[in-house]
Amino acid sequence: MESTGQYWRPIWQILEPYGFKMVLCNPRIIKNIPGKKTDQKDSEWLSELARYGLVSASYVPPRKIQELRESTRLRKRINQQMTRLKNQVHNILQRSNIKLTTYVSDIFSGSGWTEVNK
Repeated sequence: MESTGQYWRPIWQILEPYGFKMVLCNPRIIKNIPGKKTDQKDSEWLSELARYGLVSASYVPPRKIQELRESTRLRKRINQQMTRLKNQVHNILQRSNIKLTTYVSDIFSGSGWTEVNK
C-alpha cells in the first residue's frame, strides 16, 4: 500500500485485525513509472515490486501509539490556535489604544481576569 496522505489509514485499520501481511511504502518508489500515471498503473507496478521483494516497508506503529500520537498532535494544534487567538486579541487592544499590558502581565489569567471582571 502506498502511503499518500491519510488515505491509507482507514483501509489499514480495517484489514489489520484480520492478520493480513501488509506493507506500507513510500510513494517515491512509484515515481519511476515513465509515461502517464494512473492508479491502475501504480498498483500494478507496486504489486510487481512487492513480488520481487523490492518494496521497503515503512514503520507503522501499533494502534495505541497511533492514537497517542494523534491526540498529542491535536493538543499541539489547539495550543497553537489559542496562542494565535490571544495574540490577535492583544493586537486588537493595542490598535484600539487600550494598553492593558502596562497594568496586567497576562490579560488571560489570574490578575487579568479579575481586573476585567470587576
